[in-house]
Amino acid sequence: MKRLIYCAAFLLVIIAGKQGFAQKQTFKPFKVEVGGILAFPLDKESGLGGGSYIEPRYSLNDNFTFGLRLEGVRLSSGEISVGIGRVNIDASTVTPVLFTCDYFFNNQKTRPFVGLGLGLYKRNDQSIDTDIWSVNINTGSENNFGFAPRIGLNVGHMRLAMIYNFTGNNISDYLSVQLGIEIGGGKKKQ
Repeated sequence: MKRLIYCAAFLLVIIAGKQGFAQKQTFKPFKVEVGGILAFPLDKESGLGGGSYIEPRYSLNDNFTFGLRLEGVRLSSGEISVGIGRVNIDASTVTPVLFTCDYFFNNQKTRPFVGLGLGLYKRNDQSIDTDIWSVNINTGSENNFGFAPRIGLNVGHMRLAMIYNFTGNNISDYLSVQLGIEIGGGKKKQ
């Protein structure tokens, strides 16, 4: 896994060197993206999830952006069962904080991109078990280093991305589909 991360980072540095960081920019350099997430966990215990994110980014040139991604995804895990006088609810929240880099293939209105995020994934578990006479609340957490390769498409200020989140041990890896709106950025006036 470390080799994959090092290879991806090395490849981005090589591409950046060929593009040149000091070229004239067509797009404004600072933008903030906000949006929603639909998450598909890859383990058998977790169910479909959803959440939201915010990602401020800075463009070094028209092809490279760097940013910080803050995200929260709620995954159902286990079961929600309601019996005679008994309720059991299990869920997990995954909150990654990732440093990101994206490479855009052109500077048109429709811009395909590939990217990578590296950082910390935190999982918080919540379990509530109740019956007529008692309520039990259990919590737990796990922290791991992880990474997230992504592909997507920007159309104007709209952004659609697919991200595979490698979250480390004891946290479910998940595939997420994300739709967001970029605030700022856009083409500079000529």
